[in-house]
Amino acid sequence: MGVLSHKSGENGIHYTNYEKLWKIIFEASKEANCQVFATTHSKECIEAFNKVNKENEGAYLEFYMNKKTNNILVKNRDYEQLSYSLSHKGRFRGE
Repeated sequence: MGVLSHKSGENGIHYTNYEKLWKIIFEASKEANCQVFATTHSKECIEAFNKVNKENEGAYLEFYMNKKTNNILVKNRDYEQLSYSLSHKGRFRGE
């Protein structure tokens, strides 16, 4: 069963396969005893990450620029915070 689709978006992975992809990433990370850093602006990919992450130990880090200081800051969002932002049209991509 492949993850790639001929109906793929910009990254070559169809959004319906994002949950499978995150499960594979979490499993591979645990088996290899390593950290994985992934970046995306895709809401569908972030939603899939959050669903799969509920049962895993991943972290969602949002990088954004402070407009007053022009410094890049990082905000860690747990499962509940990210779920709320995703379901209530909140900001979750450094917007």
